[in-house]
Amino acid sequence: MSGLEKIVDRISGEADEKAGAILAEAQARVGQISADNDRRVKEECERIKKKADTKALNIAERSKASAELKSKQILLSGRQEILNETIGIARKKLAGLSDQEYRDYFIKLFKKHVPTEDAVLRLGEKDLGRLTQEDISELKAAAQAAGSRLTVAEKAADIRDGFILDFGGVEENCTFDALFDQYSEDLLDKVKTILFA
Repeated sequence: MSGLEKIVDRISGEADEKAGAILAEAQARVGQISADNDRRVKEECERIKKKADTKALNIAERSKASAELKSKQILLSGRQEILNETIGIARKKLAGLSDQEYRDYFIKLFKKHVPTEDAVLRLGEKDLGRLTQEDISELKAAAQAAGSRLTVAEKAADIRDGFILDFGGVEENCTFDALFDQYSEDLLDKVKTILFA
């Protein structure tokens, strides 16, 4: 082998070595880049998964809360319906009382609301004719026992049943409609407290 061939072989060998070193370095770099990319892809997948899990959990919690609210609304509606039916039955029962039963109930109601100061008792036209003098005397006696004087208005009030107590311009409405409204609101408030407590 001539000197030139030796030089060419040596240069070629050095070039092969350099090319091998460059190739090895490039492969190592590709391996490092690939590992970095794999790590980043894995991290991004984890981040996306966590975000999706959180979103799914939030949707599930909102759905559950919405279902619970809907359930409470249905229950409240059902209880309101039952309450309205019960009040309707009670109103029909009061409307169906005999005159004697009505007068007994009227007197009992009056005694629950007996005035402790002088008052005028206002009655509807039907009650002016239905209540007896004995009934009126009993009402006046109850008021007197409570320390007040009761006067019965001669002119009929524009009410169907029950009574209005007039304390010189301040009125206490004890008509059956007013009492039903008052008690139904109290019952409805209790229902709401039970459902939304």
